Amino acid sequence: MSRKKDQILKTAKELFMVQGLQETSLEQIAEKVPASKMTIYKYFLNKEGLIEQVLNEIVDEIIQDFYTMLDHAKDNPLEGLMELQQYEGTDKISQVFIMDLVKYYPQQSQRLLSYQREEIIPRFEHFLFEAQKKGQIRKDISPHVLTLFIMSIKQFFAKPENLVGVTDINAIRDQFMTLLYYGIISPDHREE
Repeated sequence: MSRKKDQILKTAKELFMVQGLQETSLEQIAEKVPASKMTIYKYFLNKEGLIEQVLNEIVDEIIQDFYTMLDHAKDNPLEGLMELQQYEGTDKISQVFIMDLVKYYPQQSQRLLSYQREEIIPRFEHFLFEAQKKGQIRKDISPHVLTLFIMSIKQFFAKPENLVGVTDINAIRDQFMTLLYYGIISPDHREE
């Protein structure tokens, strides 16, 4: 990839996360890089092509991180579960970016959801199943239900209105993790 193309992608990502997709123009991106609008068209054809490339980079980074964490956690799924829950890579994706993506670029958002449904969730559920086989996670809790529960916690923390009045988000997150940890961990594997 050329240096200029990299700069365009990096700048577009920064602006998209701050301003959203709709409020960010190709002119703004070109001015900040600096590059001509024609250079952007040369590499990406149009704004949709640029958005698709930015989204691809974001997804590739998150997926790679996810798979790396799962691979490292094979021997100790409990530590892996904690590491996955504390992963902040998805926090880099702003709410305005996601909302614009869903509203104005539904095909791209559907592609994201499909990948999550077809790749991420099954792999995570398999990870949980392996932890159950090792006796680390209670066997009476379905990996699917546990996955949905963890996703709902993530979604809860992603909505700023849910955190109004909270002075220490990290403390609240840690308490949720303690509830999760002691709720699903096999009694034989709990730390006293």
